[in-house]
Parts: sequence; C-alpha cells; structure tokens
Amino acid sequence: DPQQRLLLQGAWEALTSTSNKSSPVGVFVGISSMDYSRVMSHYLTDVSPYAATGSALSVAAGRVSYMYGLQGPAVSTDTACSSSLVGSHIACDSMLLRECMMALACGVNLTLAPDTGVVFKQAGMLALDGRCKTLDADADGYVRGEACGVLLLDGEGKSAEREGHVICFAGSAVNQDGRSSALTAPNGPAQQKVISSALQRASLTSSSVAILNMHGTGTPLGDPIEIGAAHAVLMQSRSALADAELDVPLSVQAGKTYVGHTEPAAGVVGLIHAIHGTCHKMTSPVLHLRHINPHLTRILSSSQGRQVVRLGHLCREQSGLAWGGSQSLSSHGSGVSAFAFQGTNAHALLVASALATVSCVSEANLKFANKMRYWVGPLTHPLLSYVELTEAS
Repeated sequence: DPQQRLLLQGAWEALTSTSNKSSPVGVFVGISSMDYSRVMSHYLTDVSPYAATGSALSVAAGRVSYMYGLQGPAVSTDTACSSSLVGSHIACDSMLLRECMMALACGVNLTLAPDTGVVFKQAGMLALDGRCKTLDADADGYVRGEACGVLLLDGEGKSAEREGHVICFAGSAVNQDGRSSALTAPNGPAQQKVISSALQRASLTSSSVAILNMHGTGTPLGDPIEIGAAHAVLMQSRSALADAELDVPLSVQAGKTYVGHTEPAAGVVGLIHAIHGTCHKMTSPVLHLRHINPHLTRILSSSQGRQVVRLGHLCREQSGLAWGGSQSLSSHGSGVSAFAFQGTNAHALLVASALATVSCVSEANLKFANKMRYWVGPLTHPLLSYVELTEAS
C-alpha cells in the first residue's frame, strides 16, 4: 500500500530529527482507507502472498516498528475523520503510562479508487465547486484531500534541549456522541464535553485558549454546531475578563480550506497547522469565506457588540494575523478538533512552553527534517542505504 510507503518515509524523517536513540518509541497511526486493497483485487488475477501484509491497516503501524526496530506499542486507529487525533491521544496516554518514552503520531490518507468518493458524492457530502467553504453562507460540503503527517512526541521533554520553540501537547480527550438525532449528525453537547475534558486534563482555563483549529468540513449544519459548542466552552469566562484581555479574542482557523479534508489524517494535519501558528504567533486566514453563515451572526459577537471570536482574517488576501496584547507566548493555548461522521470526537490542546510534562516537539526538529531531503534513486533511498547529501549536491 502506498500509504505504508509514505509512513516509512515520514517516520524516517521524524526519527532522524532526534538525537535520543535509546528510548522506546511507539507508533500510532490514524488510517482508514483500504482503496489499495480494492484496486489490487480488481486488477490482479493472481493472489500474492504479500497481499495481506501489504494492505492491512494494522500493518501500517507494525511495519514502521519492524523497519526501524521500534519496540514501543504499535497501534493503527480507525475512527474515520478523527483517527489520527485519537491516535495522538492514545500516544500521549501510552507515554504517561511509561509504555514508551517517545511516540510517532501519524496520519495518512490516499484516494486511490473512485468508489468512496462516489458514495460521498451521492450522500451530498462533497462540495460542488471543489472548494471547502468553511463558515461561509454558501458552504455545501468538503473536498477530499491526501496527506501523510508524522509528529515525533517526546515524553521526556528532551526536545526542549534544542533551539527553537517547544510545543507541548498539554492534554487531550476523546468521547462519543452516543444516542443522538442521527448516526452521522454532529452533536453539539458531545463536542462541548470533549473540549471541556481536554481543558481539564491540560489544567488550562477556557480563557487561555487563543486559537481554535476547527474540524470545519464546510457543511451548513456542522460548522454552526461546532462554533456554537466551542463558543459555549471557550468563551464562557471571557465575558468577565478585563477589556485588555479581550484584545486577544479566540481566533478561528480552518485548515481544510487550504488542503481539503484529509479524513483519517486530518487530526495530525490540524496539529501541524497549530504548531506552525503557535511557533510564529500567527493565525491563518479562512479561505473562501465571502459571506458568513447567518446562523453564526449571534455567536460571533458578544452581548455588548464586541467581537470575541475572530475568523483568522476575514479579508481573504491578507496574510496571517499576529497575536496582540502584552501576554507572553507561553500564556496561550491552541485547540485542535476532529469529529468523525460516526460520532467519535477528539480535541487536543497545545501550548508553547519549555515546562512540558507530557510531550514536546520543537520547531528545530521540524526544520531539521526539511534539510534532510533526498533524491529517490536506486542506491540513495533512506530505506536502502543512508547517503548524506551536502548543500552542494
């Protein structure tokens, strides 16, 4: 499965960014697509002895551990759209239980066959114009995206020894809608509970969250419910704050307006988006936002008329918005949400601080991987042999 190959490459880049080679490393993969298996069964007449291990979702995590000799837990998680954020939650719990000292939090999704897209199209889930118009009055569904993301979480906090900002996975939570109006309908109260639980586990107050990275699939029903749930939890104490603190409202980001909905990989993509914004103290615009969904008008303004929820930049052509106020970077948190169509909800909170007790990833690590780009040739692929490429090459 090409998804397994992408995970092997992403894991290699993540592992080469750390000098800590002795700690047990776990592998936690969010994955759900089995397109490759369907393609092979359709086109191949002979049964291959490698078909099972080449396409099984469980092997996606196991193969990474096998290839690199990682002896921590290896778990593949399929909760649809929340898979990789649920996997990241499990990874942090595993480190807290000392099952591993470091963990690869991964998410991957490739669309290799048209079948699933056809089903989603018939169900009215996909946008007609190929744009994910999160929070817009004309939102009509999402756009399918492909991605492979790998984050190296350090439960011992040794990433803090590197230069650059240290992003701490402060806390996370997972729950389920349970019995609700419909299996695939978003549940506002359940979303409120998962955000509240994550805040409690992270020992953060609602007013300390400066950025919300929405699940934001660009649906006329789901987006208002998500904003309403976030507003009920994250804005409940802001009304009592001083005007100076209200100068830093809750900023909303919608990563799916950039890369589409990467489905099981969406959680890790959201984490990467949040890490980038937290490192640089910037928020990104919500693309394709022309006219705000009328259901959001009441939510986006306080009773005094002061705007307390800010949609990145409402101006489409402007760059990201810098955080205001005199508060330090470490005093702000960034929330990441992922909600699955079968009801499994996840929310994670990141903070920028050198005082992490759970798991960290440094900006230096992210940059280091970008410097290790390689040409994929017969003898230079990192899975075959390691060849150091100099700047001159």
